[in-house]
Amino acid sequence: MDSSVAKQFLISRVVEQAQSEHAPISEIERKMLYFTEVRPSLPDIYEVNAEFERTCNADEYEHKIRDFLKRARDRDVKESAAQGEQWRLTRSRTKTITFWSWCMPHFRNSAKLFCLHTGFAIT
Repeated sequence: MDSSVAKQFLISRVVEQAQSEHAPISEIERKMLYFTEVRPSLPDIYEVNAEFERTCNADEYEHKIRDFLKRARDRDVKESAAQGEQWRLTRSRTKTITFWSWCMPHFRNSAKLFCLHTGFAIT
């Protein structure tokens, strides 16, 4: 599994978890999951980032996304061995890339808490 597949898996889990809780994330919030400081990931990502900074509360967003990821992982591991394996593969891939630089680049405050709950490592 390469890093782009791992990233897409995590994004899909956030979006699906939000939908399952009837708490969908906004288009700006969804696009921010693609943000990376290293290279542009979406054609309009810098405009999205500027809009996010103007209209969203970063602390609330960080908490919401972290919790969606945790609940998605907990549900997937409980419900399906295949999904649990996908999380394991994603976690092993994120050990060799900087997870927070491409998933939640602005939000390192809760990184340790998220890692404790999910088993992900900050590298």
